Amino acid sequence: MWQVRVKKNQERTAVIALLNKSLYYKQIGKPLSILSATCSDTIEGYIYVEAFKEIHVKQACDGLNFILNKMILVPTEEMPVVFQNDKAKNSELRDHQWVRIKNSGPYNGDIALVESVNDTKVWVRLIPRIDLTASGKKDRPMR
Repeated sequence: MWQVRVKKNQERTAVIALLNKSLYYKQIGKPLSILSATCSDTIEGYIYVEAFKEIHVKQACDGLNFILNKMILVPTEEMPVVFQNDKAKNSELRDHQWVRIKNSGPYNGDIALVESVNDTKVWVRLIPRIDLTASGKKDRPMR
């Protein structure tokens, strides 16, 4: 994984542009040799690009004006730190507490019951929501 310097406050834009470029090159039959790209909310001015070689990262970043030419290979033992969620450490979750799921795709806004909490995981039981938009009537063919 490579740490790539970008203009400050352009981290998300850089990742999206890099992923869009990757998709475009794949469509035209010349895929880039990067595996993924991400940024961290806690580290400003850098994005992380997963690739086997530095030249692959340079080729992928070529032509993107908010990406600067400074790249550092992230040591293997420091890679998990990039993906740590510091917000979860400060939460005050307790067993048998009701919570609302946020930013989780199809479960966004659903209510859940916290089953157990440990240092790295929170186990929840989701309560299925009722679809109030469905009328319950079957569509009848028009005459």
